[in-house]
Amino acid sequence: MGFPCDFLLNIQVPPVLIKPAGLLYNGNCLDILERIPANSIDLILTDPPYGIDFQGQNGANIKNDSRDKIIPLFASFVREASRILKPGGCCCAFCFSGGKNPIFPIWIVKMQEFLEYKSTVVWDKKIIGLGSHYRHIYDFILVAKKRGRKCKWNGGNDIANIIHLDKIIPRKGDHPTPKPIKLIEILIRLHSEKGNVILDPFAGGGSTIYAAMNLRRKFIGIELEKKYCKKIIREINLQSTKQVS
Repeated sequence: MGFPCDFLLNIQVPPVLIKPAGLLYNGNCLDILERIPANSIDLILTDPPYGIDFQGQNGANIKNDSRDKIIPLFASFVREASRILKPGGCCCAFCFSGGKNPIFPIWIVKMQEFLEYKSTVVWDKKIIGLGSHYRHIYDFILVAKKRGRKCKWNGGNDIANIIHLDKIIPRKGDHPTPKPIKLIEILIRLHSEKGNVILDPFAGGGSTIYAAMNLRRKFIGIELEKKYCKKIIREINLQSTKQVS
């Protein structure tokens, strides 16, 4: 039947956006993930809450961003990822790289439980963060693959594990921790082909969705907060209007 109809029939939860290029769902990602067929996703590329109770500009915060909520949520997410990824398909998850009680070692252990852990990629944001001693300037991208086949890889043997790219300063009303579309595009190119299905269970500001569309991939996005779903829909519709005109 083809994309997206095959996913619509299996998931059976009404999406808030249906396009030939993809689907967007507003809700708890676990409710959607458990309905996605096994071995159907080429790449998972996502930016979960970091578990640091983030407070952005104008009091903007992120749901489920407490440590006690995100650890079991992340464990359930990677368990589903191991089921729905195609053999050799990768899961790339952004993660906070520091703090007095770092969460990334726990996430790596959870990934190793269900997937085959590959690498920790450093995103050098080039703009120093708040703090005093050793102020924060980078995040991690944790990369694992589904067991059973070699990782899908388009990068040869000369790709470094540090990516230098300016972070985005969010505007009022934006998601408080947006990721650069160019950064997402680098990862999509490395781990997928045109026409592949890219999944983002924590869609946030929509960077993975926009990058997938730019690179002619299919997308499935899931976002808990309705206001960010609405912004993604407006942006996609705006881009569609520009293409027609």
